[in-house]
Amino acid sequence: MQLKDWLEILAIALSPLIAVQVTEWLRKRSDAVERKRDLFRTLMATRRVTLNWDRVQALNLIDVEFYKSKPVRSAWNALVTHLTVPNVAETDAVHWQRAQVLTTDLLHSMAKDLGYELDRTDIERQAYYPQGSLEIEGEWNKLRKILIELLEKFAATQPWAQSAKQLLSEAGDKKDLLPPS
Repeated sequence: MQLKDWLEILAIALSPLIAVQVTEWLRKRSDAVERKRDLFRTLMATRRVTLNWDRVQALNLIDVEFYKSKPVRSAWNALVTHLTVPNVAETDAVHWQRAQVLTTDLLHSMAKDLGYELDRTDIERQAYYPQGSLEIEGEWNKLRKILIELLEKFAATQPWAQSAKQLLSEAGDKKDLLPPS
């Protein structure tokens, strides 16, 4: 047998293996792009609903899904650094406006990475969040704060509540004091 014959046999034997490897590589690449798109869609859909749990989870996955994209990770780093400043009041308009600008920068970077031609202005201004939903969210927030304040005042006037509060604070993370589930 000549070298040509051996090469033909080798090609015939390795062709299915190479085809499987190429198919697997394409599938993994496609899956990674789809995960990025899902993350981007979640963030676009919730860009006006900052307290949405899906949004929080999506933000926390940016480092994983966009690990090769320096512009996206840089924009995410700027946003998370800004958002984790301690003791920022809900009424601090300047802080929250800056957070919105940084969110727009992040979404724009992600859009470019995914090949979408979205303008920053489109990302920032073309989002719908009904005024009624905003009002309801604000009312629930107020109600929650009032209820917490009332419960704290009530607990301060009741001796049994003080004992329970002290017991719980002393227990800390001890799960043995909790009733069995």
